[in-house]
Amino acid sequence: MADKLEYSEVVSKLPKLDLSEEFMKEFKYEEEFKLYVEPNPLFIAPTFSLNDDFINDSEPQVILISASGAVGKSTLAKQIAYDKQVPIFNLADCATVGKKSFTGIIANSFDDNYQEMITHFRQGKHFFIIDALDEGRMKTNEEGFSAFLEDIAKHAKRSIGTSFVLLGRNQVIESVWVELNDAKVKTLTLNIDPFNEKHALEYINKKVINEIESVNLIEQHRNHYEETRNLIYNQLKHAVHLNNNETEDSKFFLGYAPVLDAISTLLSKERNFIKLKEEFSGENFTNSRSVLIHIVEYILTREQEEKFLPNFKQKSEQIAARLEWNAWNKLYNHDEQARMLLSKGFDQSQFEVPVEIAGIYEESIETWLPEHPFMNGKDFANIVFESYILAKNLTSNFEKTRELAEDYIKNSGFRDFPLLADFYYHFTKHHEKHVKPEHIGIIYDSLISFMPNQCMLEISVDGPDYEDIEEDGLENYDDVECTLTLFKKTEDKLIALMEYDFSVIYHRDSKLTFRKSLRNAQVNVPFDVELGYLGIQEYSLTASVFINCRNLYIYAKSIVAHKNVKFYEELDDEQYILLSAHNYEGYVEEKPTCFTKFHVNWDGSNRYPWSDYSNSMEQDEGVDKDIFRRFKRIALAFRSHSKGEMARYIDKIEHRRLLQGELGEKILQKMLEDGVLIKRLSDKMYVWKSEKADELLGVSWTSLRDGSIPEKLKIYLNQFRS
Repeated sequence: MADKLEYSEVVSKLPKLDLSEEFMKEFKYEEEFKLYVEPNPLFIAPTFSLNDDFINDSEPQVILISASGAVGKSTLAKQIAYDKQVPIFNLADCATVGKKSFTGIIANSFDDNYQEMITHFRQGKHFFIIDALDEGRMKTNEEGFSAFLEDIAKHAKRSIGTSFVLLGRNQVIESVWVELNDAKVKTLTLNIDPFNEKHALEYINKKVINEIESVNLIEQHRNHYEETRNLIYNQLKHAVHLNNNETEDSKFFLGYAPVLDAISTLLSKERNFIKLKEEFSGENFTNSRSVLIHIVEYILTREQEEKFLPNFKQKSEQIAARLEWNAWNKLYNHDEQARMLLSKGFDQSQFEVPVEIAGIYEESIETWLPEHPFMNGKDFANIVFESYILAKNLTSNFEKTRELAEDYIKNSGFRDFPLLADFYYHFTKHHEKHVKPEHIGIIYDSLISFMPNQCMLEISVDGPDYEDIEEDGLENYDDVECTLTLFKKTEDKLIALMEYDFSVIYHRDSKLTFRKSLRNAQVNVPFDVELGYLGIQEYSLTASVFINCRNLYIYAKSIVAHKNVKFYEELDDEQYILLSAHNYEGYVEEKPTCFTKFHVNWDGSNRYPWSDYSNSMEQDEGVDKDIFRRFKRIALAFRSHSKGEMARYIDKIEHRRLLQGELGEKILQKMLEDGVLIKRLSDKMYVWKSEKADELLGVSWTSLRDGSIPEKLKIYLNQFRS
């Protein structure tokens, strides 16, 4: 089978529903189960890549289609539904799924014709589309979703040919494939490719014509329009290649629909293509995100200078002159537009407007804001614009504004999007700002939503131990570092594609929250960590995860511990999940469901439901507590690097936060002298030598992580007693 498939090739393999008009008249539409009878004029047929890691047959009973967020999975599902005249079961509109959910919706919708429909289905004359698997998974627990998939598997194995097309984000498609594969269902997994350049420009044209107020403007100035469109796209392409050298990430970005939507909005709202061309001709962009930020901010500036202020000045200029006030440029600037678009209105307390013209200003905002190009009615017109506005507000100097953005992300149904992290990173680095611990989970969720094939995200949040902070007695600290790294898997190692690093400022009441799930994480912080949120049924952890914190809160009723089948299945011994805390509070009612090594360690972890996994240890009288804690802190600071090597940058290991004074310095020096560690200056790394550690300490990095204190280690550490 070819590595690539065109849309027409995929659709041609699927049966077209050919039932009588009378039969279909009886079909009962449900919010989550409906037909689509109108084509989408903006649809552009995608190309698909075969995902070799998740294929078990070239003649599948189930086709799985995966992509990152906002790529167009639902648009694709609707087009297939229209072309083949089959209904879509949309899990985004479904309350919850479980055992026989699919059978139930079919029986209800086809009623008396149910048996005839099932007969057509099993004869290979019909198939069903199920969209938004990721949203369906979020609404139920592991048991419920597995029961739903068992229902799908049962029907698929009884039918001829392809009986289901399932669509969802990359991560959920991987887990669905595992379950269907275990059930002996023949599957084919396809990834939606980003648009190539030809299709990207075609997409922009369709969007512009669909959005523009006067199509005649394009016809009258077609050459200027096309030159400007091509220039902006080429600027983006040049910046991407300059930074990424034709990686999968660069191809994805250039063909990503939301990015193209932003270009379309820029062009569709412009009346002077020559001016716009000049604006982008003179810029020297260093990366793709800077081009996109320039597009977004050009639109904001245009709204301020060319649209809002001329209108407002006309109404208030005479009053302003009498007051000798002329701070026009402070009004409706980027920050103000960002605040108002998120709050959906005027907030006088944050604007420097004389009281004499404040009423006119508020009326003008009420008139212009609903027509803002970033908005479509009450919703954001584009997830790029929404992400920019959120990042702008999250990094605001005003606490009220930051809280507004935090609340929006938590309660509005915002779909995680990687550009939120990019914009946030841009604003914090540009203004040299520390970040709040509460924002780290937001950035993590936005990045984990974008995982191309053969890529993984690793997060490290590294700070002092809780006990060290308690001894200091200070209130605010800035000695926690957060690094999020996007890796690509090659044959024998992981290559870092992109890295986001943040300095974190925190206080005693700070909390680090991972609301949805957590994987590939190393977290050592002196403040609280929260997993999940109130009302969540189940929380998913995927190896390897290490958490050590002050108080650990788990809000889910159940925990599922997964092994990492995508990257480390061949390294089962190295996969683990360890949760360690000074105190624990939570709502977990059931014993964890574990598919990998799972341990917990806190006061009371030997009680149900944790008792089978408790690694809580009484203090060993044969070793000094402070000495062991400092040694363990140094050892656990190491991370897996190329070809399984445990290493860490020299400045990270020698940091005062890690060594905590003379004791830590002595332990580090002794480990160097004994060859447990080597200091490799060529790449500025400390390297953990496993064979030497086993010989002298009787402990491996893995067993130390689990809390082992063998006799050799006790003897070794006792030499540091005063």
